[in-house]
Amino acid sequence: MKGLVATSIGIEETASIEVKELIYANCKVEEGCFVFDLRDLNELCLLCYKCQSADRVIYLINFFEFKKFFEELEEFIKKSEFNEWIDEYKKFRVDCVRLGTHDFKSTDVETRTAELIIRKLKNKKVDMKNYELIFFVYIVRDKCYFGIDFAGFELNKRSYKIFIHPNSLRGTIAYALIRESGFEKKDVILDPFSRDGIIPIETAFYAADFPCNYYKKDRFAFLKLKLNIDFDKFFSEVDKEIKSVKAKIYSYDHLFKYVGYSKKNAKIAGVDKQINFSRVDLEWLDIKFKE
Repeated sequence: MKGLVATSIGIEETASIEVKELIYANCKVEEGCFVFDLRDLNELCLLCYKCQSADRVIYLINFFEFKKFFEELEEFIKKSEFNEWIDEYKKFRVDCVRLGTHDFKSTDVETRTAELIIRKLKNKKVDMKNYELIFFVYIVRDKCYFGIDFAGFELNKRSYKIFIHPNSLRGTIAYALIRESGFEKKDVILDPFSRDGIIPIETAFYAADFPCNYYKKDRFAFLKLKLNIDFDKFFSEVDKEIKSVKAKIYSYDHLFKYVGYSKKNAKIAGVDKQINFSRVDLEWLDIKFKE
């Protein structure tokens, strides 16, 4: 079995390191994603719930490179074996994400893929709202990955981002910056321009082993799949790993407005107690910190 994590271009290596830490998998890094071996489907559920660097988490059925996309897509669907996924489900949807420039739209891919699946597998129908299964088409330049979306939504969109700075970072990018900085879970970290608090919040998630999708437990697409997993027990076991933060996390900004933004977002995220907030001008930092 193979899994695929789609992520932002430029942070693939950092994201693959996180996946290795979470499920001990060897990853083959590609542009905008990486492929890894799966021991069981429980690992994909864990990545959906906890992985801070993922945009999408996919059970990978197969992939192909193309020159004439729709012709090769048709041949690919004909040859691909995914009956074990569709046999127990009658309603499905198709989502597509593209990176790069193409002479077709994502909606064209979704429509055509759905038509080909229905032609291949009788007595199935597309239902965008009451689906049981999501087929996912991920196109990066001239390469197409095809699989099952386990999350069902964009994992890079954080539910705590309510009070937003005009130059706010994606949570996935903020996480990558933290890891690239060399931060360890017992260190001191200071963001002197915290804006809406994204970097301190993502730091607190990482330092506390706090699942970044803790408040989205009921939204995952994998809950609709027949995986023989006790999901109440699954979430409970993961949540037991949450611990108090040993690192010292400082979230500073020179405007009270953005200090307030950071505090409110951190409270929504559930990590406000782990972060020190203050309004501090940059020239006063040497008084606050000796080094």
